[in-house]
Amino acid sequence: MNTENPKDSSISPEQGSKRKESPEYVNVAVAIIEQDGKFLIGKRAPDKPYAGKWAFIGGRIEAGESPEEALRREVLEEIGMDVEIVRTLSVTDVNLPDGNAFRLHGFICRIIGWVQSPLVVHDELRWATAEELRGPDFLDSNKAILSRLPELAEEKRKGREEKPDDNDDEESPPEHDEGGESG
Repeated sequence: MNTENPKDSSISPEQGSKRKESPEYVNVAVAIIEQDGKFLIGKRAPDKPYAGKWAFIGGRIEAGESPEEALRREVLEEIGMDVEIVRTLSVTDVNLPDGNAFRLHGFICRIIGWVQSPLVVHDELRWATAEELRGPDFLDSNKAILSRLPELAEEKRKGREEKPDDNDDEESPPEHDEGGESG
């Protein structure tokens, strides 16, 4: 038995156990876009991972990108929307039963522009209540953010009670199918 073999000692049992305890997380930027108590979600297209599941809009953070840059890029690429980050949520680590691990960088956003463009990752968009997001068709990794939604709604409600209404109508996003196609 040769314990000096460098090939056998490249990963010690301690390193192996650390790797198991700390999975390789995929960093993902997630946009939580709320309007009138509902949240914008997209249904994952049939040819995409987690097909048919509803999810918040967002995606992988690329090398050299900040989470905020990734969020803006992903939202623009996926649904043709320009958003402003209103608030940063705490980072949430999610380990799924399928072995995937995600580090979610959540951001509360408001829509500042929407270009009618084809959907890339999703085949449908809709506004959903917090209760609807708890259903089985909502992406498991995104469910980790749901525990924060009541707290955010309460903060928003308190903020409105403390401040007069500042032209709230200007912040209303158009419906996705509004405006027609100029095709």
